[in-house]
Amino acid sequence: MLVEERRQTVGILRLIGLRKGRLLLQVVAEGLLVATSGALFGILLAVTLQGAINVFFQWRYDTTLIFVRLTPRIALECVFLAVPLGVLASLVSSWTLLRSDVLDLARR
Repeated sequence: MLVEERRQTVGILRLIGLRKGRLLLQVVAEGLLVATSGALFGILLAVTLQGAINVFFQWRYDTTLIFVRLTPRIALECVFLAVPLGVLASLVSSWTLLRSDVLDLARR
């Protein structure tokens, strides 16, 4: 969906002279920013809610088991998994835009 919304923008940028390599760098940077912020938001959300989740399920099942525990190792694994996959997803989704003809992108 993001690719279709950006089709015209990429077409205009190509018409004013930006090369495919420059646009590819922009796509990678944007994917890196979105993936990193998403991973950090997920970790922050898990840290914030892990206590409430544990309390609820301990009450529900009448146990002292710990259901959620976010350790630094788990957080790093999440970041190391989410960031490369996010960058790869942005590259794959933008691949058709970067290979398209300039006039097709601008819909002229």
